[in-house]
Amino acid sequence: MTEASFQVLGWRPSGEPGGFAFSYRCTRFGAFEEVLRFPRAAAPTPIQARLLDLAAVAIGVSYYKANASGTIGLAAPFASAAARDLAHALYSEGLGEFYVRNNLPYPPRLKFTPDAPTPRSAPALTGASRPPARAVVAFGGGMDSHVALSLVQRAGVAADLATVALSDKIKRVIEDCTDAPVTFIDRTLDPRLLAANKAGALNGHIPVTAINSLILILHACFTGADWVVFANERSADEATLTVDGHDVNHQFSKTFRAEKLIREAVFAASPNGPDYFSALRPVSELWIAQQLARLPGPLARFRSCNRNFVFSDRSKALAVGRWCGQCAKCVFTALIMAPFLRRAQSVSLFGSDVLDNPANLPLAEELAGFTDAKPWECVGTIEEVSAALSHLLDEPDWRDALIVRTLAPKLRDRVSTAALTAHFNASLSTFGPGFLPPAMSFIAVPENV
Repeated sequence: MTEASFQVLGWRPSGEPGGFAFSYRCTRFGAFEEVLRFPRAAAPTPIQARLLDLAAVAIGVSYYKANASGTIGLAAPFASAAARDLAHALYSEGLGEFYVRNNLPYPPRLKFTPDAPTPRSAPALTGASRPPARAVVAFGGGMDSHVALSLVQRAGVAADLATVALSDKIKRVIEDCTDAPVTFIDRTLDPRLLAANKAGALNGHIPVTAINSLILILHACFTGADWVVFANERSADEATLTVDGHDVNHQFSKTFRAEKLIREAVFAASPNGPDYFSALRPVSELWIAQQLARLPGPLARFRSCNRNFVFSDRSKALAVGRWCGQCAKCVFTALIMAPFLRRAQSVSLFGSDVLDNPANLPLAEELAGFTDAKPWECVGTIEEVSAALSHLLDEPDWRDALIVRTLAPKLRDRVSTAALTAHFNASLSTFGPGFLPPAMSFIAVPENV
């Protein structure tokens, strides 16, 4: 019997302006081909070709999971040890949720062939040193990307918003979140993948932030931008759950470790290319929520409910189209924003009194650590959720909301009120600069609030 395997066959120009096709093959479902379309891309230079090689391996996780196997064949050796390290992380930790939720062994035993990188010397990782002129800012319409954009603008750097879009529906959602122009890089999945899913292919969460990072880095190279800025905060480092002593994190590709791996792999391929970093690495979700509350325009238009991307009717009322009010993301966002909003303002923003809905209590319990695992979502840490709930219990406007009055006293029985208050205050401070360039070092300096 032939051993199951997956092959990354590489990339080629697709024949349309700015288009590149990425090819894959697995033993069960056969060939797949995905296409990226950049608004501005000429024939790639050797450096850009190495970045396309990185993107080909990263994009491959979407097709690998259809028949997850131990052997992953590559069209060419890894260009660097850093590229190899990134690939191993994306196909293991990056797919951690996928393995666990499909009852597959975790960590997986993976074999890349060839696994040894092409021997070549690489300069030390230093990042871009030239004064920045223009930044590509990843924009998804949520509170994180709005705040990251405001910080880039505060640094005095021109910002071009960019999004990797899988459909026109996603484009419409993103466009509704801002008045600024947004550049879209079209990502077209192979329809055979959807057919494979219907035929019994394994499916699940992928490290999409890492994929999008490499795509936007390519876009920056094609357009001559100096920075590629993402909005991944320090809260993303907390694992969703632990399995047999191994952390599994829904947000792995938003973590500091993933950011470091991507930076190193990109720098090995393009030492003089754009500087990739997260503007929000030193801060918590509570800090971000406080900043967003100070931005009236973005506050009125941001979206963090992932069900936005399945609403097909653009004519829906904005309160309905922006927030379902009943998913983990809505509960978390309403909770983390509440310390900085009046209750009536929150109800108007979310279209319902999210923290007073009994149906949302189980989700809030997961977010606050009353269960074995956090929701499989991009949410903040258990400590900052707990600190926010405790803080709200002392707010006359919020203390009688069902979730607050039910959970906050239990949290204070488990952790002292003083400790919860101290954590709330600490969450409004910044810890270390991450990979912030000098022009944005002000983020790591505590503010008087």
